[in-house]
Amino acid sequence: MKRKAALLWALTILYTCVIFSFSLMPGHDSAGLSGRITAFIMDTLHLSVSFEDLHHLIRKLAHFSEYGILGIFAYHAAKNSLPANKVMLVILLYGIAAASIDETIQLFVPQRAGAITDVMIDLSGYCACWAACALLHQNLSRSDG
Repeated sequence: MKRKAALLWALTILYTCVIFSFSLMPGHDSAGLSGRITAFIMDTLHLSVSFEDLHHLIRKLAHFSEYGILGIFAYHAAKNSLPANKVMLVILLYGIAAASIDETIQLFVPQRAGAITDVMIDLSGYCACWAACALLHQNLSRSDG
C-alpha cells in the first residue's frame, strides 16, 4: 500500500508542476495557445458569440478543469496514504497552496498577472472534483457492503 500511495503523491506533484509550467508561459504565448483553442471551437461549432467572450470563458474553464483534475489526483493520494480524519484537511491545504503558488508565479512572468479570482476558480474546480470523487467512493462503498 505504501508504494501505491507514494506513486499517487508523485503523480499529484508531477501534475501540479505541469500546471505551474503553464503559468510560466509568457502572456503572449499563453494567449496564443488559448486563442488557437478558441478559434478551433468557434470554427468547429460555428458559434456566433464574440471571440473575446469565448476566449475569456475558455481561459477560465481551463483554470477550473486543470484544478479539477488536480483535485482528483490529490483525493486519491490522500485517501490512500492518510488516516481518514486527516484526508479532508490535507486535500484542502494542498489545493489552497497549489492555487496560491500558481497565481503568485504569474506575478513574475512577463505579460501575466496573478488574480485572486483565478485562485477562486481554481479552488472551485479542485473542490468540485474532489467532492465528486468522495461522493462516488462513498456510494460505491455502500453498494459493496
